[in-house]
Amino acid sequence: MPPAARRPVVLPALPAPDTRLLARPPLEVVICEVRVIAETPVTLGAAQGLQLKEAATAAGFEVDRLEPIEQQTLRVSAVPGAEATPLVDTRSGGWKLTSDDGYSIATVLPESVNVQTTRYVSWEDTFRPLLTGALAAFADVIRPAIRQRVGLRYVDRLVDPDASAAVAWRGRVVDALLGPIADPSLGERVINSQQQIDLAMGENRQALLRHGPFADGALHGAVSYLLDIDVFDTTTTAFNIKNTLDVTDELNKQALSLFQVALSEPYLATLRGDQ
Repeated sequence: MPPAARRPVVLPALPAPDTRLLARPPLEVVICEVRVIAETPVTLGAAQGLQLKEAATAAGFEVDRLEPIEQQTLRVSAVPGAEATPLVDTRSGGWKLTSDDGYSIATVLPESVNVQTTRYVSWEDTFRPLLTGALAAFADVIRPAIRQRVGLRYVDRLVDPDASAAVAWRGRVVDALLGPIADPSLGERVINSQQQIDLAMGENRQALLRHGPFADGALHGAVSYLLDIDVFDTTTTAFNIKNTLDVTDELNKQALSLFQVALSEPYLATLRGDQ
């Protein structure tokens, strides 16, 4: 008998995200990566680099600098009776495109495009146009046939110069994530706590939530809190720019929901500037 078909897991929906902009955004960097398989093998030489620059700029990702990316591979030469010799091959692998303002970078390789920015205001006004421009240039040069993975990552650094211990984040980060920090007996003893939670988000979709307090050297040792949310879709399908952007729209909403679920409503209100 053929094996029984696996029943899909139906997950409860996450709370709908509040899309109001934060007055005090804790966001450090946003990163999106799309992995593909090209129709034919692609070599990204100087001509292709210039083509990427022109296509990205025409599509809305205005490029100021174009730099080659080198990739290294390690080979081991083994001859009987002789010591194995490691050989390192260095070759040009792709291109790094830096925006006019210097805050955004697109990294293009034959099998992927990665877009990141450290100056993020909103999804629609800031990041999606950058991603659209980079994907257009990538599709124009690489001509991908199959999309393998789409990932979207938000790294937030919650700060308080007066936070001298991890327990300062009680009442701000929800107790379910704080774990021992929320415990009345153990909380005061916690020096550092870094956790990773793997989450099912839907069919072919998952999230990694890395979080925890840390001594922040930029704040002279005050304890900040890392909230690193990485949501990704591993559906294998034909590559299409519109469909890929639609997936990133959905991932963005899921990441925003996870961010808001992780924090208490009073603390979110503070970040929004409501109080």
